This record gives sequence, C-alpha cells and structure tokens, in this order.
Amino acid sequence: MLDDLRRWVKIQTAPMAVTDLDSVVMAESPTFESLFPTDTSTATQSADSVNLTARIHAHCRDVSSLETLRRLRGWLRGYGVESIQSVLVPHGGDRYFRLTLLPQYDSQQRVAFWIWMFEDASQCLRLEQYQTHSEKMRSISRLAGGMAHEFNNLLTAVLGHLELLRTKIPVHETHITQHIDKAEHAGLRAGQLIMQLRKFAGRDRQSQERQSVVPVVRKVCEQLQRTGQDRVQITQTIPADSCLSVRLNAAQLEDALLKLGANALEAIGDQPGRIEFHVRVVVQDDTPLLQILIRDSGCGVPTSVRDRVFEPFFTTRDPATSSGLGMAIAYGLIEEMGGAVQVTDSSANGTEITVTFPMSADA
Repeated sequence: MLDDLRRWVKIQTAPMAVTDLDSVVMAESPTFESLFPTDTSTATQSADSVNLTARIHAHCRDVSSLETLRRLRGWLRGYGVESIQSVLVPHGGDRYFRLTLLPQYDSQQRVAFWIWMFEDASQCLRLEQYQTHSEKMRSISRLAGGMAHEFNNLLTAVLGHLELLRTKIPVHETHITQHIDKAEHAGLRAGQLIMQLRKFAGRDRQSQERQSVVPVVRKVCEQLQRTGQDRVQITQTIPADSCLSVRLNAAQLEDALLKLGANALEAIGDQPGRIEFHVRVVVQDDTPLLQILIRDSGCGVPTSVRDRVFEPFFTTRDPATSSGLGMAIAYGLIEEMGGAVQVTDSSANGTEITVTFPMSADA
C-alpha cells in the first residue's frame, strides 16, 4: 500500500506528500519540495528535516500557523478525528494554502497514513476579504447618505427659523443677536459636515470624462509641498511613455489625493519625512489598470485597525483635532469614479496606499 502511494505521489504535479501519524514524510511530489524545502545545513540537520509539521513551522512563524500546527498534530495522532480535514496554512507574508488531509486506512480500518494536499488559496482569500470590505463600506455609505439627507432637511428648518428670528429682534438688542449668530455659525458648520458625508456616500455625483491623471498628481504634489514646507519632501514618479488617461473627474481626484496626502502629512508629524507619489500601469487578469501609489515615512497604521481607516468618523488621532472624515471622503470620491483605494502596506517605517482605476471603458 505504501509503495503504491509513493509511486502515485511522485508523478503528481500538485504539491502533496504522504506522512505517517507523526507527520514524518514518507513520500512527496516534486512541487512539494519547492513549497516547503528542507533545511540542508549540516548545523541544523535533525529528525525535524523529514517532519512535515516542523517544516511548515519553519516557513510560517506566526500565531495563526502555530494554532494550525497544534490542530494538525492532534488530528494526525488520532484524537477522535479520522476523516478528511481541511485548514488554511499561512506561508509567509500574505500567502495562504488550503491544506486537505486525507486519511489512508490499513486492513483493520485504522488510519495508517495521511495524504497532504496543498492548493494556493491566496487569491480567493483576497477576493473574499475585498468583497466583505466592499459590502461593509457600501452599508456604511447608505447609512451615512440617508442620515445626511434627513439631517440636512432638519438643519434647513433650523437655519431658516434662526433667520426669521433675527428679523424680529431689534438691531440694538446685541445680547440676543449674539446668541443667534453663534447658533447660526454652528448650523453652518453642521452643514459642511453634512456635505462631507454626502461626498462619502456619493450623493453629489459629478460629471466624468476620460483625461490624464498626470496634471492632477503634479498639482497635488505642489500643494502638499507648500503645506509640508521644507520638513517633508514630496516626490513623484510618472512614466513618460505610458497612456495614463482614465475616466474620472479631475476635481474629485484632486480632492481625494489631497486628503490622502494630508493624512500622510499628519502621520509624519513635526519630524522630517517624505511622501512619494508613483504612477504606474499594471495588468491583472488581462485588464490594464492605472495605479497611484502614495508612500509616506510616517508612523504607520496598526494591523488591528487597517480595515477601518476608511470608515467615517474613525480616527487614531485626537478627536478634537481630527473629524475622521478625510479618508472616508477620499474613499467615497474614488469609488464614485469607478476606482478602488486600499492600504497595501504599513509598518513602523510608513504606509503605502494604492488608488486603482480601470483603463478600459468596459471594465
């Protein structure tokens, strides 16, 4: 039986292996060795070089992989599990594999060997995460748009009655008109907040046409350089031989990029730093995409809150100095133009945000 399994695994093109109950490798396919290579250094040669859970551990040293390995060891040793099992195994960075374990029984119907089958699940997971995030943001957008509409109606009535009240107060009654002025000022600020929520929700749609992003990016860099003065260096990398035109609204893109740039400036703070704008064309699934990468040397975004940075009113800074609407408005403006924006990298050395637009008209 084992000899047959070995011959069968040796001719497979997919990554797979056969182990005993202690996860010692009995046979493996040619592609499996490239996925989880053994340590060939003489200083570390041990029984672990043929132990599959140890080899997996060597390539994915994080909390989730350790928990996965703990479950695997329990299954392999027969802790009440003798059926097909399937788990996700991290493989460094953001790469994941779907591991399927198939038990092989002896003549007494006891598990004698395990077949390990690996399938790359990274792309499926990314698509699933993106879809979940998009659905969440659409729900928040509908809620914010509805609230903005209702509050705008109420605010119109409040400001209207304040104006009527002003006409009934004698001019010399300044102690009363002062209170009306303050209430009106607060109402106008609330109106600005509602306008920002409408932008996030895409309620104020603007006309769009096919045009180049180059002038917009250059204008944004100039404005940010004036804002950051000399302490922050703003650079831009734009290929000269590429077609960089997509369907968009220049004013909306400028507003969105300025808000992303302003967030980068806040992340840098009072220290010297840099913000880089990179424009490039990539091809994914035969679809040309235009990407604007914004990299900064700020403090980075904690992993625990990375999925929330585009939510309205969410901020990691002092709420007294930040409304938490800048990133949300940028998200809404870019989504309205048919693009996408996400945090693609973040660490203590800075953050990278990628804005993506389809270049073909039917994408």
